Amino acid sequence: MNTELIPHGLQAKSQSWWALYDVYLQTPIWAEKRRRVFERARGLCEGCGVRRPTCIHHLHYPAGVLPGSKEWIRAEKLFDLVALCDCCHADLHPGKDHLEIRSFAG
Repeated sequence: MNTELIPHGLQAKSQSWWALYDVYLQTPIWAEKRRRVFERARGLCEGCGVRRPTCIHHLHYPAGVLPGSKEWIRAEKLFDLVALCDCCHADLHPGKDHLEIRSFAG
């Protein structure tokens, strides 16, 4: 099992990878991780520290494993997830239409 972490902007992902990721984001396991990250943030964006966070952003995706797999779930650590407001999340995805960003998830 390869649990090396790769900054998410450096990974080229296929449509099938994104499909699995989108399914994972609907699971109770993700909902609980998301809840814990929002709780840790205590109502403030972990980017700017001013606005209310609205989404969870992955700093790194687990490498070499498929989203939602047991290996992914084990490798996905809370310290690689940050609670961000829409503005800070958009700053991390320059050049993308804000509506394209998966602000509901990560």
